[in-house]
Amino acid sequence: MSISATQWLSRLRVDIISNSNRVYANGRQQVAVAVSLTPRDGQTISAEQLDSVTLFEIDDDGQYRSLEHELVAHPTRDPRFDYFNASGSAPHPVLDASRQTRRRTFYLSSTRPGGSLTTVYAGVYVDAHTLFVTDTAPFKSSVVVESVAPPTAHRSMFALEMQPKETYKEASESYWDDEVEEQVGLFGFAAPGQRIVDSVAHGTAAEIPFYERHGWDNTLISFELTNDYSSTTTITVYQPDQYVDQHGSSPSPHHMALHLYHRRFYRRHRNDLRSDVSAWTLIDQHGNGYRVDFLALADGRSVDFRIIDSER
Repeated sequence: MSISATQWLSRLRVDIISNSNRVYANGRQQVAVAVSLTPRDGQTISAEQLDSVTLFEIDDDGQYRSLEHELVAHPTRDPRFDYFNASGSAPHPVLDASRQTRRRTFYLSSTRPGGSLTTVYAGVYVDAHTLFVTDTAPFKSSVVVESVAPPTAHRSMFALEMQPKETYKEASESYWDDEVEEQVGLFGFAAPGQRIVDSVAHGTAAEIPFYERHGWDNTLISFELTNDYSSTTTITVYQPDQYVDQHGSSPSPHHMALHLYHRRFYRRHRNDLRSDVSAWTLIDQHGNGYRVDFLALADGRSVDFRIIDSER
């Protein structure tokens, strides 16, 4: 015999439990939505029933539409991303009606146009054929999720800080020691509170030089006890928290490291140049992605960057 919603439950409600109902429409940031169920005295909520809890919206034709398209409900939170930093007061906390209350939490991401408002409802199956929903009485509740357009990228959002150069010599088999010069650049957001939480390479991968130049010059007559003047120059990009210098220390967290290396030595070598693409998508703590290219300048002795665009 079928059971009515009020015979089974004293409460079925959907609430936003993160600090805002807003979410950047980048497909990564999330807003937390909880569905609370409280059984009547003498009733229970099984694990299967709790697993059947679902979220949906209602389309223009009045049909239920599951959240698996532009607005997607995930069962777990992506810990890389903060909730949207909204101004004003946060939503009221969800108060459990009793110790019997069960709750299922979803984490919604969006790729809808900025400014879109989506009303979301909840439902639960008491059995395989009977769905109770919150778009009608007696348990009428819903939440509104607002999609916010990601910010437009511009150069001033980022900063490249070059550390002092380190120069030293290393013994070699030739008469002269090798002369080495190293420099590290730290690349990140200019605003102190903004940070890189992930980076995706579209060209040369991290830890592999995207610029590599080899030079060799030979003289017939030399008063320096050598006829060969050679050099190797490389520029390598490292993902955040990946680079460790020769002293075993790591630079500032949540920053990419650019390592410039130049070695001058006095023996026979070769002349060639390889300059590949160093293109990245950098993702901040709100899930917004920015396309950045790193550029070798001055024959690899300097480096710069350019911002291509924002991207999801």
